[in-house]
Amino acid sequence: MSFDDVDREVSEFENVYDITDTHTPQPSTVAGRKFAQTASECFNRINRNLRTFLRHNRFPAGELQHLEEELVAFFLEWPSSVYIAQLPDGYRRLMLHAVSQYLDLDARSFDVPGCQKRQTHVENNRGNGDSFSPPPTPLATYIHDKKFACPVLV
Repeated sequence: MSFDDVDREVSEFENVYDITDTHTPQPSTVAGRKFAQTASECFNRINRNLRTFLRHNRFPAGELQHLEEELVAFFLEWPSSVYIAQLPDGYRRLMLHAVSQYLDLDARSFDVPGCQKRQTHVENNRGNGDSFSPPPTPLATYIHDKKFACPVLV
C-alpha cells in the first residue's frame, strides 16, 4: 500500500470522524483534574476515534516515535511555546493529533490561507503552559507492548 492510498483512507477517516471530540472537555481544560500518571491513563485520554485508529491500523512505528520524540524535546525546552507542523499528508496529521493527546497537548489543524496545505499548531495548556512532563512510556512502545496494532517498522 502506497502513501497515496493511505492518504486517501485517512482523508475518508477525517471526513467521518471528528478528531477534536468537542463533546468531551479536553483534559487540560478541566479544573482541578489529576494529571495522568500511567501510560494506560495517557492512552485513555486520546479521543476514542483516534484510539480505534491506533488499535486497528498498521502504521509506521518509527514515524510515530519520531513525532513523539520531536514534541517531547520541543516542549521540554519551550513549554509555553507553540509547535507548528506542516505535514505532507493527513495520515501523519492523525498521528500527530494522537501523540499530542497522549502527551496532554492541544493540537489544532487548519487550512493555510492562500494555498492548499494544512498546518497543525500544538500547544501546552497544562497549568499556565509553563511546565511539561512526558508520560513514563512512549506511545509507540505502549501500543507495541499492548499488541493493539501491528506497527510497520521503518
